[in-house]
Amino acid sequence: MLEILKITFHPVNLPFTVMLGMMLLYWLMVILGALDMDFLNIELDADADVDADTGMSIEGAGGGLRGFMAFFYIGEVPIMILASLFILCGWFFSIIGNHYLNPDYTALLGFGVLIGSIVVSIFAVKLVAAPFRKVFACLNVDAEANKGAVGQIGRVISSSISSRMGQVEINARSAPIIINAISDDDTVLHKGDEVVVLERKTNKGVYIIAPANLED
Repeated sequence: MLEILKITFHPVNLPFTVMLGMMLLYWLMVILGALDMDFLNIELDADADVDADTGMSIEGAGGGLRGFMAFFYIGEVPIMILASLFILCGWFFSIIGNHYLNPDYTALLGFGVLIGSIVVSIFAVKLVAAPFRKVFACLNVDAEANKGAVGQIGRVISSSISSRMGQVEINARSAPIIINAISDDDTVLHKGDEVVVLERKTNKGVYIIAPANLED
């Protein structure tokens, strides 16, 4: 165990070890609720033209940027998941690479392993992230369908809903939509009650509902 820690924190492996620690801290804070999932999620505008102070306009860069983003699923998979996969792969390849290719842990060979780990990790992320792309594509379809839930009438399908979250089923044209919801004023709603969806809480995926017979 001590030998593993010694290798992990050796200067030749330290860059990815530090990034790994920061990544674990980030996800721990997400799990504990201190950070939102969208924190540090970068949105890139591939259509923007960049005008430097010299007056030069970088035209055509948008197409290259779009290609780069599409190749690495940026915009389809959250950027922090891609970054986490890159760090995990980089850390793994750095540890293995230095163990077999740099047994004396010299700085020069260590730098070469670091560069190699970065390059290999970039393409490893491309492969590893492919399943995540399909998962988030399905989630995005569900999110688009749920956008039309506001103003609709549904029925409570969980045992009850109050300030504690429950579920509501809305009969849509294609298929029923099931949403997570809480009541408007802590009114206790029971299974089978007819409700109206008032609004969606931003970025939380939870809707506010009220008894349908109270709607004006």
